[in-house]
Amino acid sequence: MRFLHERYFPRLHWAKLVLNPAKSHFFMESISMLGFSADGSGLRPNDSKLKAFSDYPTPRAEAEHDSFIHMTTYLRKFIPRRAEHVRIM
Repeated sequence: MRFLHERYFPRLHWAKLVLNPAKSHFFMESISMLGFSADGSGLRPNDSKLKAFSDYPTPRAEAEHDSFIHMTTYLRKFIPRRAEHVRIM
């Protein structure tokens, strides 16, 4: 709380920025944004993003295959040895 009062809010005031109360959340246990969820245990993809990958139809054409490969770059940090799997495909 002290950091917010002494450092964060004065910087916002100096930069002439305004916080939207509906979009400002402090001291939350977890946060979800940009398709990821973060909490005390770390960062992970949202369930909606994982569902989009699990429900993706099996690619039949080269264009569909390339589209799926490009989708996996979004979760590359969470797919062990992703580059090797892409190379094999």
